[in-house]
Amino acid sequence: MKKLLGNGWERALNDYYILYQRMHTMCPEPFEGMKKLITKLKTHHVLVILITGKGKKTCQITLQQFGMENYFDAIEAGSPDKNIKTEALITLQNKYELSSDELVYVGDAVSDIISCNQAGIQCLSAAWAKSSDLRQLQEYNEGYVFQTIQSLQEYIFNYI
Repeated sequence: MKKLLGNGWERALNDYYILYQRMHTMCPEPFEGMKKLITKLKTHHVLVILITGKGKKTCQITLQQFGMENYFDAIEAGSPDKNIKTEALITLQNKYELSSDELVYVGDAVSDIISCNQAGIQCLSAAWAKSSDLRQLQEYNEGYVFQTIQSLQEYIFNYI
């Protein structure tokens, strides 16, 4: 926005936030079963951390809309300058003193798989959204693509 709009970028960004919040009427809740999965993980003392490409404000809007502000042990929002997922994964691994086999990332894009590979972390690909590119996820992450939240849950709880 800065490059396109020059001095008017901040006003445009504020307008975008208003529209973003209004657009949540099209997606008023998280995927069915997601809240239950996170709750179940936490009852098993699993750290649940959100690393998202969304900026801080849009992430906050989404979490408030979904009533999930307090579901995560930590939240790492995206950067307007670059994809920070690899760095965030490495930072969290060091912060919580986890080995690479004690940490997984659930993502829905090939870029998530790439970030995880760069960090040495296993990516579990979420392919339950209508917009998911199942073929591409399977090509890049064969054996670790889940078409339902239930199948992801079963996979995770086989290791807990």
